[in-house]
Amino acid sequence: MKTMKKVITILTLTMTPLLAGDFPKEQKRVIKEETHQTQIQLDTENVRCSALGYGASELKISVPSLEWYAIFDHSNRDGRGPCVTAGRGFCDIFGGMDEEVSEVLISEEKPTEDISVTVTLTEVLHETNEKCFRSLEESVETNVRGIPFTHLRIKDIGELPKEKCKF
Repeated sequence: MKTMKKVITILTLTMTPLLAGDFPKEQKRVIKEETHQTQIQLDTENVRCSALGYGASELKISVPSLEWYAIFDHSNRDGRGPCVTAGRGFCDIFGGMDEEVSEVLISEEKPTEDISVTVTLTEVLHETNEKCFRSLEESVETNVRGIPFTHLRIKDIGELPKEKCKF
């Protein structure tokens, strides 16, 4: 047993510094960050639980202004235009909307909501031992009646030599 512990200790001490260099290093630089005001419709057409693009139902709200304010397409394949998501916790296991959430978001007395939407475009460099991978990330953040909504799109835009992997 003592021999086994010694072997594991020696392997750990030997391999850790070698493996530490294999993890990618990441650098980020914000290219554009902009907040805009918009009005959204809160009805059963624009507020929904959908699994399209995620594999499990998530609460989504259509935000048409993203067509003009975002660089990337934040639409799903449902044809309802750009959207943001609050995640899975607001939908039941059958893909329907939680009743309490529905009451908060969908109201005949107040069918619209004025919201602030922040769109952030970030350049990301991922450095490995041999290469530098470049990507763009665009995140969208808003809050609708106390519920935070987000969306993220990522696009790989190529490789650089390792020595050029810096801002």
